[in-house]
Amino acid sequence: MCSIKVRYKKGVKKFLFLFKESSYLKLTRNVQHLKRSSTINLKGGFNMASATSFRYWLPRVAAIIYIVFISIFALDAFSKDFSLFENIIAFVIHLIPSFILLALTIIAWKWQKLGGLLLIVASIIFTFFFKSYREFWGFVIITIPILLLGLLFIILRPSQKNKTG
Repeated sequence: MCSIKVRYKKGVKKFLFLFKESSYLKLTRNVQHLKRSSTINLKGGFNMASATSFRYWLPRVAAIIYIVFISIFALDAFSKDFSLFENIIAFVIHLIPSFILLALTIIAWKWQKLGGLLLIVASIIFTFFFKSYREFWGFVIITIPILLLGLLFIILRPSQKNKTG
């Protein structure tokens, strides 16, 4: 037994397929859940929930990708001329910039403005410490992404709603 129910709610026509009473209730709950969590606005407009989610996750995902990218360079610490213990020590030493960036990302995850400013300061410090200003590609790989991450955390932080009563 299959029938179609048409419901009108605030001028929006909804078609729900009714197979059994229990299936109908499950389908209704699923449709309501999809409406709440969907990034597609059924009325054809811009969905603010997806924009807020994008603004929240873009700097965080970009920071994680950059930290993994920088960590790959630490693999050049391994050498067949050294013992395993010396190789591990050299590898951990080469990962220190990644640990610093990870700590700054954790700070920026919670406090976007502070973390963004700290990332911008870190990009300036990394520029002079690693002397990336001497070579164009070193500057592009080391300094620019950290500077952009700091700006992304500051610019794309979710807007604070006014809590006036």
